[in-house]
Amino acid sequence: MGDRGAFFSQVGSVAIVKNTPFMCRMLWRVKHLVRVTPVTFPDGEPQEGEYAGTHLGRDGVFRRVPHIDELRLAATEPERKKLDGKENAKVLHLAWNNSL
Repeated sequence: MGDRGAFFSQVGSVAIVKNTPFMCRMLWRVKHLVRVTPVTFPDGEPQEGEYAGTHLGRDGVFRRVPHIDELRLAATEPERKKLDGKENAKVLHLAWNNSL
């Protein structure tokens, strides 16, 4: 496959490529095998170097994920996990039924 192997190596893999005439010719040859999804920026296009805290979904939506404040994170108290009688009985019952 030559150079195409870098972009189309595995089934279900995602590749982001530039919209150039060369790439359009390559995609035209395999258009029945690939799904082309444009990347959309609902939160605005990021500037150079602003890629930390972002997420590109499979549907092509490029989102900015807000950072958590260190003060807010430190102010939250971790909840202790407790099992009351009903939850403990349910776990034990499931373990008893699925033991075989």
